[in-house]
Amino acid sequence: MLFRKGIKAKCRSLAMRGELDGGQGTTEYAVLIAVLVIGLALVIALFRDQLGAIWNAATAQLQADATTQIPGA
Repeated sequence: MLFRKGIKAKCRSLAMRGELDGGQGTTEYAVLIAVLVIGLALVIALFRDQLGAIWNAATAQLQADATTQIPGA
């Protein structure tokens, strides 16, 4: 019984000093990352066609620039 009282006193002491948060910060970061991932997935799903058009235009421009001769080189 004395052992339990010692543990309870130590936990109470840590909680009062703010050293016993139960992983709340980690949980908050995990929830934030999950919300961001779900939001990004929704944006990609909603704007898939427009993003594809931008990607294709960028690819075509890069290919055109790669085959263009530099004058005087």
